[in-house]
Amino acid sequence: MTSKKCTTCDVEKLLEEFYRQSANRDGHASRCKSCMQLLRPLVGTLLQKRRELKATATHKVCTKCHTEKLLSDFRSCTRGIIGVSSWCKQCYKDNSKQHVLTPAVRRERSLLSRYGLSVKDYDGLLQRQEGKCAICGAVSIGRKGAEHFAVDHDHVTGKVRALLCDGCNVAIGMMDENPERLEAAAQYLRAFKKE
Repeated sequence: MTSKKCTTCDVEKLLEEFYRQSANRDGHASRCKSCMQLLRPLVGTLLQKRRELKATATHKVCTKCHTEKLLSDFRSCTRGIIGVSSWCKQCYKDNSKQHVLTPAVRRERSLLSRYGLSVKDYDGLLQRQEGKCAICGAVSIGRKGAEHFAVDHDHVTGKVRALLCDGCNVAIGMMDENPERLEAAAQYLRAFKKE
């Protein structure tokens, strides 16, 4: 990419006409240098007004519970006009409690987003494998604290292959899912087992 559109003047310009900004995906600021030069005096004025407001303000109304509270009842925030968030600390706390996910819900969402599998699909796959690892036939998962077999899938196509114990899943991953490399490793181990 050699050019991008400035978000202020809406003109497509070469990347050299934008300041570098590593936080952005393309490594450049969203506004061109010309617009930044024009806006710089305004930013200074806004910062001054913010400092003045912050020095005199003692209360604020929470936009969630609509209660007037002391500024100390709000989180610090660099974006807010007076340097505090729009919601009070209690509203943030109450909101985060509503979004706590149970392990079962987290697992269900993870299976669906990563592999396109429902818990029912996973259980069906495990039943077809008779509750065992598809490679070694182990009935234990292998890793401490693990409750479920790993879903083995093709990292290129995303297609689910089978369920594996932790050891087998890590082993084929470390061998870059390369069948020739895995066969060579098996031959190597067989050669030393004969001795």
